[in-house]
Amino acid sequence: MIRFEAFLRRAAARDPDHVALVCRDARTGHAQLDAAADDFAVALGQHAEFRNGDRCVLFAENRLETAVGIFGTLRAGGVFSVLNPGTKADKLAWVLNDCEASVLVTQASLLTVALAAADSSMAKQTASLQMLFLVMAGALALAGITASLLFRLSRSRAR
Repeated sequence: MIRFEAFLRRAAARDPDHVALVCRDARTGHAQLDAAADDFAVALGQHAEFRNGDRCVLFAENRLETAVGIFGTLRAGGVFSVLNPGTKADKLAWVLNDCEASVLVTQASLLTVALAAADSSMAKQTASLQMLFLVMAGALALAGITASLLFRLSRSRAR
């Protein structure tokens, strides 16, 4: 059985410049998306101590960085959950607690809601939580996605 994220790697090897994703006026090839997913997976491990089986919540619009987050989370051995950008802070906090997310990825325009949800989630959570916020920059700032790390909220987490 082939894992979902392996399809992208195969497509990148077979036809690297073929368009994998179109977002507004930007077109991204398989190889570029594949490399960005690898960078994202490395960032999760290095900056969030993300481990196999951890959960990453992607709270963002449908955009290139969201696709990178999905493939990168899978490459890091994690489980992803994509939430509608219209989700309110209380619902987001509930999801963070319910799925025991260790990472929340968002975009700058949703940061206020994400922060409110994280504060609420950390206050209610009995198990401790470590969260890393990634604020998505522009469409093709993918190579520098690790540079878009904003900050980390942490409490020691029992594993």
